[in-house]
Amino acid sequence: MGRTEKSQGLAPPAIRKEIRAKQARRIVNKTVPAILASNSRARKGADNSELIADPERLGMTEKEGRKSRDDVHTNGGEDVGYVKRKGQGRRKAKGGGGFEDENTRNEDVAWDSGKAKGKGKSKGKKRNDSLQEGLSTLSLATVTTPPPKKARSIRIIVTDTLTAAHMLSHPSLYNPATPSKPSSKKSPNTCILNMASPLHPGGGVLTGATSQEEYLCARTTLLPSLKDSFYRLPELGGIYTPDVLVFRNSLSIGDNKGKLSPTERWYVDVVSAGTIRFPNLEGEEDEAKRLEKKDRQLVEAKIRAVFSIMEKKGAEKVVLGAWGCGAYGNPVKDVAEAFRSVLDGVSASSSSNKKSKNSPPTGQETWPGIKQIIFAIGNRRMANAFAAAFGGAIQVEAGPGSEATEDEGDEEDTVTEELQSKIQEMEGQISQVWNPDLKARMGVILEGLKAQLREREGTPGVEGGDDSEEESEEESEEEGDEDLHGTMDWVASAKEDEQKFGFLDLPRELRDIIYEFAFCVEGAILIYADEPYVVRPVKEAVTIRHHRSGPIEPEPMLNKQLPVALVRTCRQMYAECSPVLYGSNTFAFLKSRNVKWGAVSGLVRHATIPLNPHSLFRKHLEEEVSYWWKKQFWPHILFRSHWMLKWFPNLKTLTMTLEPPDRLTQRPVFLDVVNKTREQRVALAATWMKPRCSWEGEYLRRCLHLEFLPSPGSLRDEYAGTRFAPEDDEEWDVTEFSDAFQLMKKLT
Repeated sequence: MGRTEKSQGLAPPAIRKEIRAKQARRIVNKTVPAILASNSRARKGADNSELIADPERLGMTEKEGRKSRDDVHTNGGEDVGYVKRKGQGRRKAKGGGGFEDENTRNEDVAWDSGKAKGKGKSKGKKRNDSLQEGLSTLSLATVTTPPPKKARSIRIIVTDTLTAAHMLSHPSLYNPATPSKPSSKKSPNTCILNMASPLHPGGGVLTGATSQEEYLCARTTLLPSLKDSFYRLPELGGIYTPDVLVFRNSLSIGDNKGKLSPTERWYVDVVSAGTIRFPNLEGEEDEAKRLEKKDRQLVEAKIRAVFSIMEKKGAEKVVLGAWGCGAYGNPVKDVAEAFRSVLDGVSASSSSNKKSKNSPPTGQETWPGIKQIIFAIGNRRMANAFAAAFGGAIQVEAGPGSEATEDEGDEEDTVTEELQSKIQEMEGQISQVWNPDLKARMGVILEGLKAQLREREGTPGVEGGDDSEEESEEESEEEGDEDLHGTMDWVASAKEDEQKFGFLDLPRELRDIIYEFAFCVEGAILIYADEPYVVRPVKEAVTIRHHRSGPIEPEPMLNKQLPVALVRTCRQMYAECSPVLYGSNTFAFLKSRNVKWGAVSGLVRHATIPLNPHSLFRKHLEEEVSYWWKKQFWPHILFRSHWMLKWFPNLKTLTMTLEPPDRLTQRPVFLDVVNKTREQRVALAATWMKPRCSWEGEYLRRCLHLEFLPSPGSLRDEYAGTRFAPEDDEEWDVTEFSDAFQLMKKLT
């Protein structure tokens, strides 16, 4: 008996990841800009994103300001009320607050009624009337108990973040018992927590990663709001983005059924924040690992910062998740207890101050504005552990699509059994084969089947925590790549020996930190060549000073200062290391022909090249300098700039350093102004440059920088004790010229 339908095998992980990366790039580069261009609300939301650092401290400052304003109306720290009495006008009365207002109203009513009866009454009658008025006053001044507060709703649902947010935004679609009631007052958007990468906007969305942040960036307009200037994210706080448009549902980004029509699209607010990565854990080998006290306090502080942002922005419905309970190595129990303690207003990390459950918390915010919370966790096992650590009072619910997930799990179990049977059959056939070539080919097939089986058994499930990245997929490369580049034990995945741990088994974020530590150089990397046909690779370059960083004198690259051999290990290592090596460092070139050597033109982001403006100092009249600047100097700047941009089309900064002749540091004529402050000289120089600099493109305007080489006088303390130490004090601050040039670019 055979199968009626042909079995569909999975493509290799690298191919699947490349397909996801291609689809994500199409969405980010084409779909999202088109939506923002046609939707003003989403565009304004992306433009109005803000970085909020340490929101709790900002909140305390605002409360203290309000308290100081309220103290103006108090006397000696006590409330002051006003009483209207017969023949005495309006008098102050301490204490009472709301009671005083009620007593005053009752007394006024009694006074008016007594006044209406006439003035010819006896004193005894007046005394009885006053007694009755007092009794009526006591009966009317009863305190009305406020209505009980509605308990906060906390749920744990096995689903993805956007589905949980849709359940809060459109409850009538999931529960017919709660019909949607249109209200005149606009309700705030559901606010979701983007468990973001603290280093890169969008994490690995453009490389095919599948964590929660990449999931959001491929289905919403969130990514344009995560500006590069916001990163690295602060320790406490995050990025708040209002009115993020959701234009796809939870289906795969390659499925056309996942697109939402314009009438089905909806909005959410997003708080993007990062948690701690790879914390230090306590506990013996046989015990459950727990966070250290310092890390527990930091996790609670991060959660409080997120709630402070949400509370400040008026969020009432919130979607959270198992923050950091994945590849980042945060224990589920500690994270769940941290969420619970922050919501209850009690610090779980301070074990010394134990309180009863019924005792009210002191000095801690309980976030009364947040009324509904959903913890969206895609992994059922992690959701159960999270609910158990949260106290066990919350039952894990099966969200929309969970049944389909279980069916997929059953199908995966069937495929796993088939793979195991095929592996056993193949091993039995290999043992009976004597031909070495055929045996080698069958061994390759067997390794492929085992790789698919390991992938099936290690699949964590649907999108859940922020760390369910498929970095391990990058390990299993094609056999052809292994034959071409060779296999190294410390780089290749541990296929034969499970005790080995390969470098590529580390999470991508940790590898990026290692790359930055290994390849980022202080100062600039100088590419030089004594002969026109001698190529000097990056490994044999020298390090020079740039932007007050790096050595004072040029120094050759130390042994193993740049592990260039690491770049040539394999294709994946080259793809990950090259952007850091060529994109993060500044490359300096002495001559034009050096530009072609030693650096990959498409990856270089920062470059510097020297100029020799002798006439700028030799001419002593402003008319001569102006004519020379406009006719010779500035056209030469434009020519060199266009020539550099031709070789390096992706430059972000192009710095041209001007070296005075014979290291003389006298001011140019347009900066040599008497009786002016530094700011005034800079402003006058920028005004002088403005009509004499014509721009041919906005891109060149943004990236071009002009500056003088640092003279000994401008960095006197740094050059002290070296051969560059100044001999006199007649030095001027060479940064005035670069500041004036930057100011000139901003003038309209």
